[in-house]
Amino acid sequence: MIDMENVELFNEYYDELFPVSEDIKEFYLEITKKYKMPTKFLRIASNTGGLEYHLALEGHDVTGLEEELSLLESASRRRRYPNTALRFLNMSGLEMTHFLGEGFYNVISVLYNQLLFIHDEILIKKFFFDCKKLLSQDGSLVLQLWNLEGRHPSPMLAMPTIESERAKLFYQIWQETERFSLNMDIERSNGKIYPVLTKTEIQLYRPIDIKRLAEEAGFQSIAFYADFQKNPFTKESEMLLAVLS
Repeated sequence: MIDMENVELFNEYYDELFPVSEDIKEFYLEITKKYKMPTKFLRIASNTGGLEYHLALEGHDVTGLEEELSLLESASRRRRYPNTALRFLNMSGLEMTHFLGEGFYNVISVLYNQLLFIHDEILIKKFFFDCKKLLSQDGSLVLQLWNLEGRHPSPMLAMPTIESERAKLFYQIWQETERFSLNMDIERSNGKIYPVLTKTEIQLYRPIDIKRLAEEAGFQSIAFYADFQKNPFTKESEMLLAVLS
């Protein structure tokens, strides 16, 4: 469940909690070398659109999908900058094939654990097939998730806290029978804590799950990294970065 009152608070701090780091910029710069200019990017759950804005300024064709209207409004304000091929659409990844062009995109990205919110087995399979359908023949799907290898809620698993100078994000994964849910709280600099997500259903995806889903959808290359610097992935890695093509 989303606390709509506190989504605005999350929106306020989003860019400083999830900055477009130099590592992220270099990672995507390397990807663009595979394709002709402009590289065609699609990001699912683009939030406030910081990464998309950076890619558009570099001369690429960029589309962001976002369901939450307050985040979409923040992202859309970035479209005011001239001479950029940048657009944001109020849409989920599960309906994108009805509106977006088959084989059009070179790179599709799903970052910051957004894949976990697709918690139905049929829908997650559809999602991988849809991404493959929208990608160009040599296109890449980039997924960023918590590394859940060997980690199980029993009944609660606290995930790494994200901090900026003014705010902190706390995450807890809960298990009840065979279902999983996520709580996310934000703490302001005054020490007050506000719930953003409460008992929001998710699914846990581990490397073996990503590999299975990718192969079923027809991806031929599957690479796992620990971060955007492409350090080797191990079971101790905090994050899982998957690059599928």
